Amino acid sequence: MSRRDGDCSLCARQRHPGFTSNVIPVSRSDTCCAIGTLTGFISVFVICSLALVGGQGHVALGVEWVTVATIAFGVYIYGLRSGVTDG
Repeated sequence: MSRRDGDCSLCARQRHPGFTSNVIPVSRSDTCCAIGTLTGFISVFVICSLALVGGQGHVALGVEWVTVATIAFGVYIYGLRSGVTDG
């Protein structure tokens, strides 16, 4: 089935009401970029929420920060690498 202008980029059916073609990432590199951006936003909120937990010392806060940042960095680099190689 061929796609016409205005069709959904993820399926061959007609576009869903309320969505535009520009909002849905089409290529693998766009998807990886979106996942990396969302992971960055989520990691910032997790770091801030863990910092607000009471009764922690500076060492515990540092360990939590490094752990969350390392996981977010790994997800971002994995997406960047797979977006460049597949993309």
